[in-house]
Amino acid sequence: MRLFIALSLSPGFKKAAGALVARQKNAISGVKWVKESAMHLTLKFLGEVDAGDCGKIKEAIAASLDSFSPFELGLRGVGVFPSPSGARVLWAGVSPGAEESAAMAAALDQGLTPLGFKAEKRKFSAHLTLGRLRYPVPEGSIRHFLEREKDFQTGTSLIEEVVLYVSDLTPRGAIYTPLYSNRL
Repeated sequence: MRLFIALSLSPGFKKAAGALVARQKNAISGVKWVKESAMHLTLKFLGEVDAGDCGKIKEAIAASLDSFSPFELGLRGVGVFPSPSGARVLWAGVSPGAEESAAMAAALDQGLTPLGFKAEKRKFSAHLTLGRLRYPVPEGSIRHFLEREKDFQTGTSLIEEVVLYVSDLTPRGAIYTPLYSNRL
């Protein structure tokens, strides 16, 4: 099974991000936009995992996050990875809550390494993926998106749990099913 660990977002956050996606759907061609119902903030991607290892993974998640308390998270601004000239991912930024999200990602990285999961080499950047580009698009389109949505922001929401999801890839897109929830 294909697994990842993420922060589940409130319906209000998903609605605000979904409205941003709706505004941009026709402005940039070649983007596979994330469905509102599937929006989440990934802390760690585990990849293909044997079902028999799920118990150890759940224990490692609980132990890694034992010292964390609920925190406020908000969405603010937009950006792209890796750069406007070579954009592959369009995202909304996290503020407040970026530091807490990064600390959780680091704790999960450390807690899951003994189980054979590789530590992330890239610095964690808290973000909500809005869409992925299927092919390169003109840099002007990307810069226009960044300018139009630079003031995007939501209120805050209390994050009280971290969720282990199963990701099933289908022809109509990925389906995410919660497998385990760890309360903070």
